Amino acid sequence: MADSIIMERVADAAAECFCAELVKTEDIGAFEALVAAAMRKIAAGVLRRCIERFDAELVGNMPRGWSVHERAVRTLVTLVGEIAFVRTVFRDEFGRRRALADELLGMPPRARVSPGRS
Repeated sequence: MADSIIMERVADAAAECFCAELVKTEDIGAFEALVAAAMRKIAAGVLRRCIERFDAELVGNMPRGWSVHERAVRTLVTLVGEIAFVRTVFRDEFGRRRALADELLGMPPRARVSPGRS
């Protein structure tokens, strides 16, 4: 139930942004292409933001004995296109570098294609 409410809210917000374009183009084919391309970009932005928020939660709940080593950009080709996001690389209690968000989300090290796309 909650998913359908979210989808309706997102669709309503998107329609507010795109309706003027339909009036301008008066061409369903061109309008369809415009909306499809824009929605892929929006979906890529949602993926990036969610991964970065997930990572921030991990930093806020860092395991005992771990420290932040660096923040690094990772790029993935996903179902909605290429995304680049910043995530935290930690040093664990044994001094090993760990990208915990990558591990927990099932992203193999150095993979350029997301598991959903492969």
